[in-house]
Amino acid sequence: MDEIVALKEKKLTFEEVAATLQGFGYDVSRATVHRRYREWKKARGSEQKLGSKGYIST
Repeated sequence: MDEIVALKEKKLTFEEVAATLQGFGYDVSRATVHRRYREWKKARGSEQKLGSKGYIST
């Protein structure tokens, strides 16, 4: 997951992220990368919402 986030922060497309990870030996598709990134982003948003209410400090 860290690799996907790092590559997306460098403004790579999901297709470019998938190709890069495949070069590192991961068996991922563009759709898988996109789904994992969306899940990470959603989870991160939930943590920030909870944190602003004092439940989780981030």
